[in-house]
Amino acid sequence: MIICTYLFIFIIGAMLGSFFNVCIYRLPRGEGIIFPGSHCPKCQAQLKPWDNIPILSYIFLRGKCRYCNGIISSRYILVESITGLLYLGLYLRFGLGVEFFYYILLFIILCSNVEVIALPARFCLLANLPSHVWPKFLVSFI
Repeated sequence: MIICTYLFIFIIGAMLGSFFNVCIYRLPRGEGIIFPGSHCPKCQAQLKPWDNIPILSYIFLRGKCRYCNGIISSRYILVESITGLLYLGLYLRFGLGVEFFYYILLFIILCSNVEVIALPARFCLLANLPSHVWPKFLVSFI
């Protein structure tokens, strides 16, 4: 039963990672996050639902668009995988407490920053951590 819970948390994290990818790509470009639907950034072909399964679609399509054979950025599978692992790790460390959601927010900011380099990295990672979180943040790496 515990393994099912962990798998569920990872899958939810990967699914939200897929949504974060939409936000990371579209928001800096002024595009909507719901409309238009998922499409290839190269050929603009509308993606089918089975082309949007986090992690698995990238693997089955071998990192290429089904329609134009254009290369899909590895950022997609990385963000989905890292988000799934991050959700699982944070759940194991903090449960579903405030810290859990705080670190998720920092991860979204970091990913958006990497895409457009809008904010200094030190602001996104270090200056944003309140003093009461620092000890927990450091202990989590020990």
